[in-house]
Amino acid sequence: MKYKQIVQELRESHDLNVQIFLNDVEKIIKLSGREKKRLLSQLKNPGVIDTLVKNYIPTIIRIAYANSLLMGSVSFLDLVEEGVLGVSKCLDKYKKVGVVSDKVVRASIVGTIKRLVCKKECPFTVCRFNENDPRLYQMNRLWGSYNTKNALPEAKLEGSKVDRFKWARNEQGIRVKMCCASCAHKDLTRAVSKRYCSITGKCVDPLDVCESWEMSDQMKVAGLLQ
Repeated sequence: MKYKQIVQELRESHDLNVQIFLNDVEKIIKLSGREKKRLLSQLKNPGVIDTLVKNYIPTIIRIAYANSLLMGSVSFLDLVEEGVLGVSKCLDKYKKVGVVSDKVVRASIVGTIKRLVCKKECPFTVCRFNENDPRLYQMNRLWGSYNTKNALPEAKLEGSKVDRFKWARNEQGIRVKMCCASCAHKDLTRAVSKRYCSITGKCVDPLDVCESWEMSDQMKVAGLLQ
Protein backbone atom coordinates (compact mmCIF):
# COMPACT_ATOMS: atom_id res chain seq x y z
CA MET A 1 0.00 0.00 0.00
CA LYS A 2 1.29 3.48 -0.85
CA TYR A 3 2.38 5.85 1.90
CA LYS A 4 -0.35 8.42 1.17
CA GLN A 5 -3.05 5.75 1.43
CA ILE A 6 -1.63 4.57 4.74
CA VAL A 7 -1.63 8.11 6.15
CA GLN A 8 -5.19 8.63 4.97
CA GLU A 9 -6.39 5.43 6.68
CA LEU A 10 -4.53 6.34 9.87
CA ARG A 11 -6.23 9.74 9.94
CA GLU A 12 -9.60 8.04 9.64
CA SER A 13 -8.87 6.04 12.79
CA HIS A 14 -9.72 9.13 14.91
CA ASP A 15 -6.91 8.32 17.35
CA LEU A 16 -5.76 11.68 18.78
CA ASN A 17 -2.19 10.49 19.48
CA VAL A 18 -1.87 9.19 15.93
CA GLN A 19 -3.18 12.50 14.55
CA ILE A 20 -0.63 14.49 16.54
CA PHE A 21 2.15 12.15 15.42
CA LEU A 22 1.19 12.48 11.74
CA ASN A 23 1.07 16.27 12.05
CA ASP A 24 4.63 16.23 13.39
CA VAL A 25 5.75 13.95 10.57
CA GLU A 26 4.40 16.37 7.96
CA LYS A 27 6.75 19.07 9.29
CA ILE A 28 9.83 16.98 8.52
CA ILE A 29 11.78 18.20 5.50
CA LYS A 30 12.13 15.18 3.22
CA LEU A 31 15.48 14.35 1.67
CA SER A 32 15.96 13.25 -1.91
CA GLY A 33 17.33 9.77 -2.57
CA ARG A 34 20.69 11.21 -3.57
CA GLU A 35 20.89 13.38 -0.45
CA LYS A 36 19.97 10.46 1.81
CA LYS A 37 22.62 8.27 0.19
CA ARG A 38 25.19 11.03 0.75
CA LEU A 39 24.32 11.35 4.43
CA LEU A 40 24.50 7.57 4.89
CA SER A 41 28.17 7.82 3.91
CA GLN A 42 28.84 10.68 6.37
CA LEU A 43 27.64 9.24 9.67
CA LYS A 44 30.60 10.73 11.55
CA ASN A 45 29.45 14.27 10.82
CA PRO A 46 27.47 15.92 13.67
CA GLY A 47 23.69 16.02 13.27
CA VAL A 48 23.62 13.49 10.40
CA ILE A 49 22.15 10.64 12.46
CA ASP A 50 19.30 12.79 13.81
CA THR A 51 18.45 13.95 10.29
CA LEU A 52 18.45 10.41 8.94
CA VAL A 53 16.30 9.05 11.78
CA LYS A 54 13.63 11.66 11.04
CA ASN A 55 13.69 10.92 7.31
CA TYR A 56 13.27 7.18 7.87
CA ILE A 57 9.99 7.74 9.73
CA PRO A 58 7.82 7.35 6.56
CA THR A 59 9.50 3.98 5.96
CA ILE A 60 8.91 3.05 9.60
CA ILE A 61 5.24 4.04 9.26
CA ARG A 62 4.76 1.73 6.26
CA ILE A 63 6.36 -1.25 8.02
CA ALA A 64 4.62 -0.57 11.35
CA TYR A 65 1.23 -0.16 9.68
CA ALA A 66 1.55 -3.47 7.82
CA ASN A 67 2.32 -5.25 11.10
CA SER A 68 -0.34 -3.41 13.12
CA LEU A 69 -3.05 -4.81 10.82
CA LEU A 70 -2.18 -8.30 12.00
CA MET A 71 -1.62 -7.55 15.68
CA GLY A 72 -3.99 -7.39 18.60
CA SER A 73 -2.23 -6.00 21.68
CA VAL A 74 0.63 -4.08 20.05
CA SER A 75 -0.43 -0.60 18.93
CA PHE A 76 0.71 1.20 15.79
CA LEU A 77 2.62 3.85 17.76
CA ASP A 78 4.44 1.18 19.79
CA LEU A 79 5.63 -0.38 16.54
CA VAL A 80 6.70 3.03 15.22
CA GLU A 81 8.66 3.72 18.40
CA GLU A 82 10.41 0.37 18.07
CA GLY A 83 11.25 1.12 14.44
CA VAL A 84 12.80 4.47 15.38
CA LEU A 85 14.93 2.71 18.00
CA GLY A 86 15.99 0.23 15.32
CA VAL A 87 17.20 3.02 13.03
CA SER A 88 19.04 4.78 15.86
CA LYS A 89 20.81 1.61 16.98
CA CYS A 90 21.77 0.71 13.42
CA LEU A 91 23.22 4.16 12.66
CA ASP A 92 25.08 4.27 15.99
CA LYS A 93 26.53 0.85 15.27
CA TYR A 94 27.96 1.97 11.92
CA LYS A 95 28.98 5.43 13.12
CA LYS A 96 32.57 4.29 13.72
CA VAL A 97 32.75 2.94 10.18
CA GLY A 98 31.18 6.15 8.90
CA VAL A 99 29.01 4.57 6.22
CA VAL A 100 26.00 2.23 5.99
CA SER A 101 23.67 1.18 3.19
CA ASP A 102 19.96 1.95 2.98
CA LYS A 103 19.24 -1.79 2.73
CA VAL A 104 20.90 -2.44 6.11
CA VAL A 105 18.90 0.31 7.81
CA ARG A 106 15.61 -0.98 6.41
CA ALA A 107 16.47 -4.51 7.54
CA SER A 108 17.12 -3.15 11.02
CA ILE A 109 13.67 -1.50 11.07
CA VAL A 110 11.97 -4.74 10.06
CA GLY A 111 14.03 -6.76 12.53
CA THR A 112 13.29 -4.60 15.58
CA ILE A 113 9.57 -4.40 14.81
CA LYS A 114 9.34 -8.16 14.24
CA ARG A 115 11.15 -8.82 17.53
CA LEU A 116 8.60 -6.70 19.38
CA VAL A 117 5.82 -8.63 17.67
CA CYS A 118 7.47 -11.92 18.60
CA LYS A 119 7.93 -10.81 22.21
CA LYS A 120 4.33 -9.68 22.63
CA GLU A 121 2.27 -12.04 20.48
CA CYS A 122 4.33 -15.01 19.36
CA PRO A 123 1.88 -17.95 19.07
CA PHE A 124 4.51 -20.68 19.31
CA THR A 125 4.24 -22.35 22.69
CA VAL A 126 7.85 -23.58 22.46
CA CYS A 127 9.19 -20.03 22.07
CA ARG A 128 10.62 -18.29 25.12
CA PHE A 129 11.69 -14.73 24.41
CA ASN A 130 15.36 -14.07 25.13
CA GLU A 131 17.34 -11.33 23.36
CA ASN A 132 20.55 -13.37 23.61
CA ASP A 133 19.05 -16.62 22.31
CA PRO A 134 19.79 -17.00 18.57
CA ARG A 135 16.78 -19.32 18.23
CA LEU A 136 14.57 -16.29 18.82
CA TYR A 137 15.39 -14.95 15.39
CA GLN A 138 14.56 -18.29 13.77
CA MET A 139 11.20 -18.36 15.55
CA ASN A 140 10.71 -14.72 14.61
CA ARG A 141 11.02 -15.58 10.90
CA LEU A 142 8.61 -18.49 11.28
CA TRP A 143 6.08 -16.30 13.07
CA GLY A 144 6.43 -13.68 10.34
CA SER A 145 5.77 -16.24 7.61
CA TYR A 146 2.76 -17.72 9.43
CA ASN A 147 1.48 -14.23 10.18
CA THR A 148 1.64 -13.22 6.50
CA LYS A 149 0.28 -16.43 4.99
CA ASN A 150 -2.49 -16.73 7.57
CA ALA A 151 -3.59 -13.10 7.66
CA LEU A 152 -7.18 -12.59 8.70
CA PRO A 153 -9.55 -11.36 5.95
CA GLU A 154 -9.83 -7.85 7.39
CA ALA A 155 -6.04 -7.51 7.17
CA LYS A 156 -5.81 -8.30 3.46
CA LEU A 157 -4.89 -5.61 0.96
CA GLU A 158 -7.46 -3.62 -0.96
CA GLY A 159 -8.91 -5.33 -3.99
CA SER A 160 -8.97 -8.77 -2.41
CA LYS A 161 -12.16 -10.81 -2.53
CA VAL A 162 -14.36 -10.40 0.54
CA ASP A 163 -14.34 -13.57 2.60
CA ARG A 164 -17.73 -14.60 3.99
CA PHE A 165 -16.32 -17.12 6.47
CA LYS A 166 -15.27 -16.59 10.05
CA TRP A 167 -11.84 -17.67 11.18
CA ALA A 168 -10.08 -18.79 14.35
CA ARG A 169 -6.47 -19.46 15.26
CA ASN A 170 -5.16 -22.56 16.97
CA GLU A 171 -2.44 -22.57 19.65
CA GLN A 172 0.26 -22.51 16.96
CA GLY A 173 -1.17 -19.36 15.40
CA ILE A 174 -2.45 -21.13 12.29
CA ARG A 175 -5.64 -19.69 10.83
CA VAL A 176 -8.53 -22.20 10.70
CA LYS A 177 -11.73 -21.65 8.74
CA MET A 178 -14.82 -22.12 10.92
CA CYS A 179 -16.82 -24.63 8.89
CA CYS A 180 -17.92 -28.28 9.00
CA ALA A 181 -14.66 -29.44 7.45
CA SER A 182 -12.71 -28.20 10.51
CA CYS A 183 -15.36 -29.04 13.12
CA ALA A 184 -14.82 -31.61 15.85
CA HIS A 185 -18.40 -32.86 15.36
CA LYS A 186 -18.01 -33.98 11.75
CA ASP A 187 -18.81 -37.62 11.14
CA LEU A 188 -17.11 -39.40 8.23
CA THR A 189 -17.82 -42.96 9.33
CA ARG A 190 -21.22 -43.45 7.67
CA ALA A 191 -20.30 -42.61 4.08
CA VAL A 192 -17.24 -42.01 1.95
CA SER A 193 -18.63 -39.29 -0.31
CA LYS A 194 -20.80 -37.47 2.23
CA ARG A 195 -20.26 -35.69 5.52
CA TYR A 196 -22.61 -35.89 8.51
CA CYS A 197 -22.91 -33.87 11.69
CA SER A 198 -22.73 -36.01 14.84
CA ILE A 199 -24.99 -33.53 16.68
CA THR A 200 -27.85 -33.15 14.20
CA GLY A 201 -27.31 -36.42 12.32
CA LYS A 202 -27.91 -34.61 9.04
CA CYS A 203 -25.81 -34.55 5.89
CA VAL A 204 -23.81 -31.31 5.70
CA ASP A 205 -21.63 -29.49 3.22
CA PRO A 206 -17.93 -29.08 4.19
CA LEU A 207 -18.31 -25.29 4.03
CA ASP A 208 -21.43 -25.15 6.21
CA VAL A 209 -21.11 -23.75 9.73
CA CYS A 210 -23.35 -23.50 12.80
CA GLU A 211 -23.19 -22.23 16.38
CA SER A 212 -22.04 -25.66 17.60
CA TRP A 213 -18.73 -25.40 15.70
CA GLU A 214 -15.71 -26.58 17.64
CA MET A 215 -12.18 -26.91 16.33
CA SER A 216 -11.23 -30.49 15.51
CA ASP A 217 -8.20 -32.21 17.04
CA GLN A 218 -6.43 -32.25 13.66
CA MET A 219 -6.80 -28.49 13.34
CA LYS A 220 -5.66 -27.88 16.93
CA VAL A 221 -2.25 -29.44 16.22
CA ALA A 222 -1.83 -27.98 12.72
CA GLY A 223 1.53 -26.25 12.42
CA LEU A 224 2.92 -27.77 15.61
CA LEU A 225 6.73 -27.74 15.56
CA GLN A 226 8.36 -31.07 16.14
